[in-house]
Amino acid sequence: MVYGLIATERVNRMVATLVGPDLVLLLRLVSAADAFPSEKSGIDRKVILLPRA
Repeated sequence: MVYGLIATERVNRMVATLVGPDLVLLLRLVSAADAFPSEKSGIDRKVILLPRA
């Protein structure tokens, strides 16, 4: 859906990029545990969440 909004330019790319993942989590299409793996996986949650602050 986000790709469609970006392709048709109905929504600004930056807005779609920031809102898309939030909608996926809010609609529970992916669990938070799957979206933010453990620290052992090498993904730092602080870096992911920094642009939303």
